[in-house]
Amino acid sequence: MAVDLAPPFRDLEFMTPLSGSHVDRLVKFAATDRVVVDVGCGWAELLLRVVAAEPRGCGLGIDLDEVAIGHGRDLARERGLVGRVELRIGDAREAFPDEIGSIICVGASQIWGSQVQEGHPLDYRAALRALRKPLAVGGR
Repeated sequence: MAVDLAPPFRDLEFMTPLSGSHVDRLVKFAATDRVVVDVGCGWAELLLRVVAAEPRGCGLGIDLDEVAIGHGRDLARERGLVGRVELRIGDAREAFPDEIGSIICVGASQIWGSQVQEGHPLDYRAALRALRKPLAVGGR
């Protein structure tokens, strides 16, 4: 019997357990006047908040989930961030802009390791190396 589940954005603010105070700290830390990239962004709620916090900033969110990206695009329109945020459906390992000011990667470290279905531990070192590479000097 197939179960038809509603998209998580109908019931959740984020696709990961984040408290409001933690989100506020992350937004303050990641906000920059350079490009902010959110890897595995889901519907990009955290990215949208980071970009909104810095009027000169812009963002790129990348995720494989077409439905989540569509919802994120709707949210960007509602918040007046369309010209400052690009949300892409795709593989986050492939396309990073130059001079990234901040990279957000919450719950997507598996991108740089073996397939989750294989049951291996996450390769955090590989993820951190990959995320550090495109950062501008002083980037976060």
